[in-house]
Amino acid sequence: MINWLSLAAGALWIGGLSLLLAALSYHTWLAGEQKRRWRDQLAENSFGRVAWLSILLIGVGLAAGSRQTWERWLWILFSLVALSQCIGSWRLRRRER
Repeated sequence: MINWLSLAAGALWIGGLSLLLAALSYHTWLAGEQKRRWRDQLAENSFGRVAWLSILLIGVGLAAGSRQTWERWLWILFSLVALSQCIGSWRLRRRER
């Protein structure tokens, strides 16, 4: 029988990792198109928002799939840090408008 919670947890962290890889790929391409350094392109807020969102998904997925209590709490702490950074980057975007 399929454990749907494990399937959902795995989908979350794999989806987050895929999103992070896509963001890295896109911003690497964009840096080449704009003749900018890769480091400068990754310092942009547009990359930061997607990166923190994907890190949040990874943390939530790994927390949901953890079997040890200490490990689950570690991933929850990791996710809370990512959530605070994600909220901060969205607020920065709102102020820039």
